[in-house]
Parts: sequence; C-alpha cells; structure tokens
Amino acid sequence: MTLRKISSTMWEWANSSRGTILILHRGRIISEFTMKEWLLAARLSGGEPHMLGQKSQARQYCLYRNTLYTCPTGWRPNEVLERISFPGNEDDLQRIKRMMNESHDRIMNSAAEFQRHADKNMQKTIDRLIAKNRSRYIPNRSIIAAVKRTNGICAYCRERPIDCFDHMIPFSKGGSNEPHNIAGSCTPCNLKKLAKMPGDWDGRA
Repeated sequence: MTLRKISSTMWEWANSSRGTILILHRGRIISEFTMKEWLLAARLSGGEPHMLGQKSQARQYCLYRNTLYTCPTGWRPNEVLERISFPGNEDDLQRIKRMMNESHDRIMNSAAEFQRHADKNMQKTIDRLIAKNRSRYIPNRSIIAAVKRTNGICAYCRERPIDCFDHMIPFSKGGSNEPHNIAGSCTPCNLKKLAKMPGDWDGRA
C-alpha cells in the first residue's frame, strides 16, 4: 500500500469540446473539471494533494504540485502528503511518526513542568506580599477587650498593670489582631515572651 508517482510523460491535461479540462493517463480520461474546478484544483495542488478519480477498485489518483500520483483508495490528502514529505517504507514512516510523537510529549511535559514551577513561584510571591502587607496595628476593639478581660492587670504575671499589648500567638507566626489573640501585658512580661507560643512560656517574667 504505497504512494506511486506517475511520470510526467505518461499523463497530461487537455481542453475538451465541452469547455472542460480533462486529466488523461495513458490516453484514458481519469478526471474532468470545469474551468473553475480546474483553477481550484491547480491552486490546491500547490498546497495539499487534490484527490481525483479512481484508477482501479484499490487505487485512486491524486494531484500535488502539478505531479500526478496513485495511492490506495480511501487515503486522505494528509496521508498522501505524509508519504511525499517522508519517502520510504512503512516502517520508516512509523518510526518518524513515533519520534515526532515522543518529541511532542517531551515538549508538553516540559511545558507542564515549567507551568508547575511558575505556579509555585507565583504562590510564594503572593504569600510574601501578603505577609509584607500585614499590619501590626491593633484595633481599638481588641485593646478594649484585653483591658476589660483582666481589669487592667497584666494577663501573664497578674501583678503589674498593663502598659503594652501582646499577640498571644505571635504576629510573626500568623497571629491575628482580633480580640481573642490580644492580651494586655506589662513590659517585663512582654519582653520575656517575645515571639514564643503560649505553650512555650510559663507566663511570668
């Protein structure tokens, strides 16, 4: 099942008495076109194969770049073009197709890997900007709640009066400015606690 080129000396085209264009192979008419169809076929023959009539039950004609070929019946233009572009036996063509598919897969895998890295880097950038733009400003509602909760006394030592405020879960570790995370503190306890988590400190300066 191969593509066969017909020698230019064995086929020709001619004008018929009806004003149509005839394609002849060894003197036998194999296709007939109106002038409009012939101009279209001639144009297409420079771009992709143009399928013509049957040569036999098993083979058909096709025209490509003003060259006449025969190919198995049922072949599509792209199949003809593959054989013209990659001459050789069926094994050669399959090997070329396999190499092209493997190359395509490698390119797609590389593109997917690049996208994964790009997405990961984008997420890191987003996280960094969010962290950078978080504010340590403690809203008034959180201050009021912290003072009322311990009646103005340090929430850690329970002895000295409040003179500053502390994030129980440290701000640097994701702690919020909401009332449940803000404690009134004295300066010694605040300096002692620093960025420790509540479970990592005994609560006294």
